[in-house]
Amino acid sequence: MLSRCRSSSIPTVHFKRPLRFPPTPPPASFQTNTEAPNHAHPFHQTNSSFPPSPRSAFTPVLESAHSFCSNALKVSAKMGFLPEGKQFHGHVVKLGLHNLQSLQIHVLNLYVKCKEFNDAQKLFGEMPVRNVVAWNTLIYGLVNCGSEYKPNLRMLLEAVSPDDITINGLFRACIELNGVEIGFDSNCFVGSALVDFYAKYGLVEDARHAFDFLLCRDLVLWNVMVNCYASSSLAVGAFRVFNLMRLEGVQGDEFTFSSLLSSCRRFGSCEPGKQVHGIIIRQAFDSDVLVSSALVDMYAKNDSIGDASKVFDAMPIKNVISWTTIIVGYGLHGKEKEAIKRLQEMLQEHFYPDELTLASIVSSCGNVSSTTELMKIHAYMYSA
Repeated sequence: MLSRCRSSSIPTVHFKRPLRFPPTPPPASFQTNTEAPNHAHPFHQTNSSFPPSPRSAFTPVLESAHSFCSNALKVSAKMGFLPEGKQFHGHVVKLGLHNLQSLQIHVLNLYVKCKEFNDAQKLFGEMPVRNVVAWNTLIYGLVNCGSEYKPNLRMLLEAVSPDDITINGLFRACIELNGVEIGFDSNCFVGSALVDFYAKYGLVEDARHAFDFLLCRDLVLWNVMVNCYASSSLAVGAFRVFNLMRLEGVQGDEFTFSSLLSSCRRFGSCEPGKQVHGIIIRQAFDSDVLVSSALVDMYAKNDSIGDASKVFDAMPIKNVISWTTIIVGYGLHGKEKEAIKRLQEMLQEHFYPDELTLASIVSSCGNVSSTTELMKIHAYMYSA
């Protein structure tokens, strides 16, 4: 089929005539021809026909077509012949062979090798079964095509859900890649994307397994792991990861501390939170609005509204979240008058709660008179 190749830095293929494929019969009416000569074209139709074969079995024509398309796609991928490869892909679809996993892998490999990642990801998303080979092909291609393509991998992992893929297949794919130039140890991005993927769906054990496999762990990755435990109500696990993080010489940031503090309510005591508070002061994060708001919330939800109020009053900068946190805290402790007073102060400081925030405040202040007062404030707020 290929007439000649010119010697150049980029291989070029020349065709004597444009690629043409004979008309293809509908998938349900493929014909077999046992008397076709050896030199017949794989897609050549003859007059000799038999009753249609079952779709589960290849006819000789389909076997030839499968073999031809498979080899053509391999060559196109290896040589970087994207236009020709797309023609072969089109013919695979036309023949009704597009659901065959072996051909899907060849097409996927073509798009990956030619850096057509939009087409590759679209094809990957349409695959009914994504085995280890499919994951290997896509991940290996994304990681080895330069840093500019790395966001595609994270987007890929964000676009799929655990119901759509075999989790073990994905993890095995990444582990297998460890033996061929790009493992978790030599490419932190792959591992961190996988940890983030597991954590997003609350798969704590899988996230920890991938996390422990990594040799390079930056602050962002530590935060993902701490938050994974915290958001899954596993406070002990969150603190263990935090302690391990400190042993390895990694200092936390505002996201680390806010995640830790959110998990402290599970202890039923302020003591773990107070220890974190001490570290926060030593690392000078006590003036951060995110961390301070988390401290207010932690103290308020552990029956220490007095400490919550002290932290709030010491905040150099306040926002709607911090105001809402202290107001809801007072409401939860049955201090409706203090809650109303704080809400009035909030409005005087020109911070206006939205509908959702006001609903939280109202729900925390169950007293009828205070709720009536809140409605008056709500009316005043929107008339101002």
